[in-house]
Formats: sequence, C-alpha cells, structure tokens
Amino acid sequence: MAENDYFDAVVVGGGTAGCIVAGRLAERGINPKTGDRLRVAMIEGGDDWTIRDPGIRPGYGYPIRRRMLTNINYEEIGPETPGPDYRWPWSGENFKLVGGCSVHYGGNTYIPVDEDFYYYREASGVDWTLGKFELAIEEIREMYHITSDPEGTWTKGIRMFTDAGRALGFDMRPCPVARRNCLDTRYCGDAHMCRQDSKGTSLPWAYIGLNHGLQVIANAEAEKILIEKPAGGPPVATGVVYKDKAGAMHQVRAARVIVACGTTGTALLLYKSGYGPRELLGNDLIVENKNVGQHLDGDSSNGISAYFPEDITPATQGGTGYTWTTMKPRPWGELNVQIWAKELARNHYPHTAALSSFAPEFGWKHKEYMRSGAHRRIGVIVNRLQLLPWSWQLTRDGRIEKVSVDEKKIDATLKEAAELTYAWYEKMAVKPLQIDRNLRRATTMRPGHDTGTARAGANRDVSVCSSDFDCHDIDHLMITSGASMPRTAFCHAAAPIAIGGAYAWRRIVANHFTKGSSTKGYA
Repeated sequence: MAENDYFDAVVVGGGTAGCIVAGRLAERGINPKTGDRLRVAMIEGGDDWTIRDPGIRPGYGYPIRRRMLTNINYEEIGPETPGPDYRWPWSGENFKLVGGCSVHYGGNTYIPVDEDFYYYREASGVDWTLGKFELAIEEIREMYHITSDPEGTWTKGIRMFTDAGRALGFDMRPCPVARRNCLDTRYCGDAHMCRQDSKGTSLPWAYIGLNHGLQVIANAEAEKILIEKPAGGPPVATGVVYKDKAGAMHQVRAARVIVACGTTGTALLLYKSGYGPRELLGNDLIVENKNVGQHLDGDSSNGISAYFPEDITPATQGGTGYTWTTMKPRPWGELNVQIWAKELARNHYPHTAALSSFAPEFGWKHKEYMRSGAHRRIGVIVNRLQLLPWSWQLTRDGRIEKVSVDEKKIDATLKEAAELTYAWYEKMAVKPLQIDRNLRRATTMRPGHDTGTARAGANRDVSVCSSDFDCHDIDHLMITSGASMPRTAFCHAAAPIAIGGAYAWRRIVANHFTKGSSTKGYA
C-alpha cells in the first residue's frame, strides 16, 4: 500500500452533497492551526469527465459532456463500454461519477417545508428548523436555478389533469424544476443526464473547489476509513484507504474526514471500517453504534396509466412543465400521497409503449397500435406515498431488509389514492379509452429516495452523527449526504440532499475550519 499525501480535509464521495461540501471547504475554510487555505481532497469511485471541461454553460454545454451523453439514464449502460459502468452494484440509482445522482435526477426539486423539518426532529431529535436552513435553501435555489416551467410548456394532458384537479377541489401547483436555458427536449425529466448543462447539478461546486485548490481523486473506490483508538481517548478518524482503477491500494491521511457516499454507500463504508452494530460486524467491530445502517427510509409510488383516444403529448419538442397536489391538505401528515402527472407531460418511449398493458400482444394489431402514435396517447398519474409506516435496514452486502411494515395501512392508502385517480381520469375533458387498474400492494413496495442509514440526531442512542454532522463516536469524522437525513419526508430526491450538503459545509466550516477551531489532529 502506497502512502500518499496529507490533507486538512478529505471528502469521501463526489456526488450531490460531496461536491457541495468539498467545493465550499476549499473556498471558505482555513487551517485553524496556521491560517492557511485548506488542502482538500475529494475521493470519487467513478470517473471525472463531468468536470474536465472548463466550466458550465447552461443551454450550450461543453464538448466533453456533449460527446459523452446521448440520453443516458441510470437504467442504461455507459456510453463507451458494455455493462452498467455508472451504477454502483448495490444501488442502481446512485451514479458512479463526479456529480453523482445530481447529474441524472429528473430535475424536480421540491424544497423542504415546515412539515419536513417537523418529521426530521420527530425521527431523531435533530435540532434542525426551516429557519436554520434558510441560507442553505437559498444557496441551492440560486445555484440549481430552481423555477417552475411556464404554462406555455404544458401539454394537453397536463392541462386536462390540472383542470380536472381543480374541478375536484385540489390546489394544483406547478412543479419546481432546476433548469436554466432549457432546450425542452422532453425526455430530460426521466433521469437523464443533460448534454446542454441546462439542468441544475452539484457540478458548479466542484468547479468552485478546483478554482481553490481542490484535488479530485477519481476512479478511486474507498475501502475503509482509518480509525485509531489512542490510549485514554476516544476513537479518531485519521484518513482513508482507497483502491485505484488498476486495483492498487493507496492511503491518504487527513485532519478531518467527511463521508458523503450516499445512503447505501455511507453505511457500507462505515461497516468496512469497523463501525456499526455489534451483532452485524462481530469480530470486525472497532467502534459500536447500533444505528449505523438502520432506519433506512424512503417513499414509494403507484403509477396508474391510461390510454386516450387522441394525442395528449406533442409529436414535436416541448411540453415539460407539469403540476402536482396532495391527497390530504396541509398541514401534511403521515402517509400522505403526492399526486402528479409527469407522464402526461412528455411522450412515452416507443419501446415502453410497445410493452404497455394497452398494447396488443403481437401481429398487425400491434403494428397498427404503434403506427397510431400510441406513445403520445398514454398518460400516467403517479400516487407517491410519503412518510410511510415502515422501517428498513442495510445488510453488509448492500441489500435492504424489511424491519417493519404496516401493510394494512399502506394498502388502504393505495386503494384510496387509486379510487381518487380513477375519478380524476373520468373528470378530464377527454376520457380515456382504457385505465390500467392493476394496483400495487404493500408487499411489493420498496423504498426509493432512500435516507437515514447514518442519520443526524440528538445523541448516539438514536443516531450516528450530531445536528452539526459530527460523528457521535469517532472524533474528526463527519457524515453528510442522504445517509444523514433523518428520513424521507415531503421534500424528496436531490433537493434535500443538496440542501443538507449546503447546510453541512456551513456547520463544518464553523466548527472545524475557522480561526479558533480545535487544532487537534492537524499536521
């Protein structure tokens, strides 16, 4: 194993939160011992071609990103070699690439509201409030360029959905999206990377860091956090061991280590480092915390599709804006349902239309069905269940296991939301020819937009790190990304992780990288 450089801070994970934290630490932190600019490294398991161009040009893009991207989403293979190059084997939704999930998410960016923070506090006793997060929220709102698409971009399907919702008495809201100078290529909302740099991502923070000396160590898979146990003192994180693309092992030392490997990756790295529940790690245990890998939470959806007698999405470009509402009015409570119709805003892919429940099985009927432009006649209303009564845990090999699920309550909510959706379709100006009434059950649902495996909270009895992201049990170790969010609430996907990262860098700089901070551990 080669001994490599010493850094003041090493950020492990170059994804949505990691780029934000690493970039701002390089820009704004100082070594409290010397007053010098920080030496910061960001270790990323994937490639760094996302930041090899000189910057971000919304609406235009740069040659490398434009060349590498052709409507690639997280379900597909990489552009150069066969196989799922950009997917971690244990988490298909986490991109293995600088920028992480932020480069492929759909662009929908729901900002946390009071209810989100209420349930964060209820879950783990974290002291977060909307007021404390205002600066972080504004940073993400500005840097991601969060707006709402104008009504002029609404398709016929979205207009019918919105009018029907209002007729049913619902408060219909335009979806907040992170786009600037968008060319409106329609498919970009389905977890695609953006060739024109129009979609808001965490890459600008990586550029901020590079302009202030950030060293990006790409194609480097972290193997473990180095944890030392000095006599008479608490355990201390002192560095990171990683494996390069050729399989060689390297070691970096650091005064502070920040883990930002996502909900699954963070817990797995802590396991490999000897930190977690005793019953799970056994003889590999170095430091015990029963909450590592536990409390995994997420939302889940039931999409109800319909087939219309005429086109509801355009044959040409355009039509990305859409609206949403909730089944229960505010204040939003547990097991609420977000109702939205993104799939009434853009065409289905021809291959998904060909295999839909509305398609004839084969032969001339199927051919005529496809020739009719079936992909423009299919729409989906999504029932996204939020704050579900369930709990999951992560195994050492990256699988999630069910701990508890209130199946009766979830099934009742699924049925209630589905009945409302059927009535919604019937209220539309153009009635569907067919509605797919196959209904999901709680037993088939798994969490998405996962959070909570190393959650922030009041103390080590209920959490892994503090409200300021400091690990309860290991000095000089901090944790952010989806793992530190106490649970998945009404604000989901990229936005809470990015906002959490924008709040994390502020707390980390204040506590560790300002004049007067502790100088313990610095070279």
